[in-house]
Amino acid sequence: MNTSIESNNNSNVMPLINSATPIETSAYAFLLAHRDEHLSSTDGLLKLRQRCAEHLVARHDISFDWALEHAARLLAELTHSGDAWIDIDASTSFNLVLRVNNQHNISFSADQLLDALKNYFKLAI
Repeated sequence: MNTSIESNNNSNVMPLINSATPIETSAYAFLLAHRDEHLSSTDGLLKLRQRCAEHLVARHDISFDWALEHAARLLAELTHSGDAWIDIDASTSFNLVLRVNNQHNISFSADQLLDALKNYFKLAI
């Protein structure tokens, strides 16, 4: 897993850097300011996302769920490796197509993704 927030010049996917909203700008600034505190593991990224969401709630008076969504999306944009991405045009609400290194396509259902996430993060949903 790439946990770097620095630009990856080999990527064909452009990270969301020029945020259009004050919330996204605030999230981006927070993530950059605190990235070194949490990037040693996947758990660190989850903690950084949590702290960023808490910051957004306090600063912008939005719900925690909304703040967590912003924090998660921007963190994913900033930390992607460019080796894999979801093809939005080929995906539907119930089927996702993951492009890997522009050579392979992996297609899976939303239910399969949920099962994998439950196992990986040990979620009790």
